[in-house]
This record gives sequence, structure tokens and C-alpha cells, in this order.
Amino acid sequence: MKKVIVLAAVLVITLISFQNSFAQRGGDQGPDYEKLAEELKLSEDQVADLKKLNEEFREKMKDLREGAREDRQAMREEFKELREEQEASMSEFLSEEQMEQYKEIMKERFQERRKRGPRGGGRNR
Repeated sequence: MKKVIVLAAVLVITLISFQNSFAQRGGDQGPDYEKLAEELKLSEDQVADLKKLNEEFREKMKDLREGAREDRQAMREEFKELREEQEASMSEFLSEEQMEQYKEIMKERFQERRKRGPRGGGRNR
């Protein structure tokens, strides 16, 4: 009986720890729309448009990943084309100044992620 109680306690602690870790990382690692809205001075309509656009492109990226090919370089090119298409779509509802700020913010975030190293806990890349 003691073993069951100890095991249950360890399981609860592990689950709480995992949940806290996941929440601190930002959940699904999607964009922080509130922060972007503040940084780019977005209107409510622009935030809604950005959310809709990001969801569409997230699905397209997911489809690309699921259909992963042996040719990694070709897949990278397709991702690049999708990102360019996404930026073109964004420029339809963001001002030039907002687009420049957005690109700078994304560049900074990319550099921060590179400093942290690869994700995946030991996967070889």
C-alpha cells in the first residue's frame, strides 16, 4: 500500500512539474498576439487577420512536415516559399512600418532560439 501511495505522489509531482514547464515555455510556442499587438501597435482587426493567417500557414506547414520527404533541401525550399507567401499576405493588412518591425522582431527571436541550441533533447541534426 505504501508503494502505491509513493508511486501516486511521484506521478502527481511529475505531472505538475511537466505542466509548469510547458506553461513557462509558452504552451504550443505559438505567437504571443498580445505582445505583438503592443509592439506593432496593431488594431483589433489586424490581430484577428494575423491570427487567421497564422492558423492557415500553421496547417500548411504541418501538412508539409507530415509529408516529409527524403529530400530535406527541397522541403526547406518549400518552407521558405510558404514563409514568403505568408509575409506577402501579411503586407496586405500591415503597414510598411509594421512589416519592418515584425521582420526585426522575428529575426531577434530566431537569433535567441539559435543561442539556446537545438530542441529535441539530444536528437542529432
